[in-house]
Amino acid sequence: MLKILIIADDLTGAADCAAACGPDALVVLDDSRGAQGAEVVAFDANTRSMTAEHAAAETARIVRSYPASIVYKKIDSTMRGHIAVEIAGALNTYRSMGHPEAIAVVAPAFPAMGRTTKGGRQYVRGVPLENGDLTGLPNSVMCDAETDEDLRAITIKWIGRDVLWVGSAGLMSALTAHQPKRKPLPPPKVSGSIIFAVGSLSERSRQQAESLRASGIGSDVILVGEPEALASQVSARHGPIGALVLTGGDTARAVLRTLGIAALRVVGEVEPGVPILLTEGPRALPVVTKAGDFGNRETLVRCRAALRTGRQP
Repeated sequence: MLKILIIADDLTGAADCAAACGPDALVVLDDSRGAQGAEVVAFDANTRSMTAEHAAAETARIVRSYPASIVYKKIDSTMRGHIAVEIAGALNTYRSMGHPEAIAVVAPAFPAMGRTTKGGRQYVRGVPLENGDLTGLPNSVMCDAETDEDLRAITIKWIGRDVLWVGSAGLMSALTAHQPKRKPLPPPKVSGSIIFAVGSLSERSRQQAESLRASGIGSDVILVGEPEALASQVSARHGPIGALVLTGGDTARAVLRTLGIAALRVVGEVEPGVPILLTEGPRALPVVTKAGDFGNRETLVRCRAALRTGRQP
C-alpha cells in the first residue's frame, strides 16, 4: 500500500503537490508501469483535457487501483477543471474501499501563491474568482484558509479521521509538515543547454521569460509558443539538452511525452510551487516545472541559477 496517493488533473499540479511531500516522491504521467516502488506517488491523470464524465471515471479508476494510507485529490487553486465531479468520483470510490463514512475535506488555498479562501469562495491575490464557489458539495467540508497557519489548523483538526483530502500544494505542505522528510537533494550541475519552454498564456509567464532573456542566458534557449509546437521544437533540437524548464501543465506534459519520459522523481524546489525533478530512465535529466501564473518576475532567473550552480536557493 502507498503512503500517499495524489491524483492531479495536470502535470504541474502533480509535480508541485508531490514536491510538498519532500524528495523522492514519484510523479507519473502514465500509470501503466504502476507506482515503481515509491511510497508517495502523484499521478497526472490529465483529466482537465477530458469530458466531465471521463474525468470522473479516470479519477475513480486511479483511486481504486492504488490503495493508500492518505488519498489526496489535487485540485487547481484557481478552480479550473472538473473539480466537483472528480471529488465525487474519488470520494465514492474511496468509500467503496472500506471507508463508508469518509468525507472530503476541501481546502484549495495556496497562500504562498496568493490563493486564499474566504466564505467558501476562492480568491487570487485578493480578487474573487467567478467560478470559485465550491460550497454545497455532498459529503464534503469546505474550509476557509488565508494563511499557512490556517491550513495547518485544518490538518490538525482532521488528521487521523477517515477523510479524502482535497486541495492544492498548500494543503499538502500542511498535511506533511508533521512528518519527517528527507533533506532536499542538490540538483546536478547542468553542462548542456537549458531549454526554457514557455507555453502558458499567463501574462506572468511571459514577463518571467522577458526577465530571463534580459538577465543574459548564454547558450541556453527560451522557446515561447503552443504546447505541441514547443514539444516538436524540443525533440528536434541537435546537441545535448542539459535540463528542461517547462511552464504550463499542457506544455510540460507535451514535451515530456514527446521525449518518451513517463516518470520523474522530486529532488527539491526552487521556491514553493516550483519543483526540481529528475527523469526516471537511462539518463537522469533535470526538469523544473511551473504552473503558468506561479512565481514572480524573477522566478525563471532563479530556476536557471539553481540548475547552473547545483544549489537550491
